[in-house]
Amino acid sequence: MNPDRKKTHVSDTSAAVLLIFMPVDATLRPSVQVLIERLRGHLGTGVRVMKLDEAVHPDIFRSFEITQLPTFVLIRQGIELWRQEGLPETTSPSVV
Repeated sequence: MNPDRKKTHVSDTSAAVLLIFMPVDATLRPSVQVLIERLRGHLGTGVRVMKLDEAVHPDIFRSFEITQLPTFVLIRQGIELWRQEGLPETTSPSVV
């Protein structure tokens, strides 16, 4: 077995993933997209960002019990580390 491949696999499974449960509302989607691009710029390659649509991934929406869109969920190794429901307020210091 190639040791580099094993090392890559281990780092991939331990990396954090930011799941973004996208709104259906077309008026909100551009705001969410801008926020996603800002997040990607700040997070770099340390966190993988994945956008999810309910029509394509209804089981994932149900498993995370999503009640408000957009919802942002940070997970690592299957453990939820952080959740933000709705768009963050622009005055919040934690907004990227």
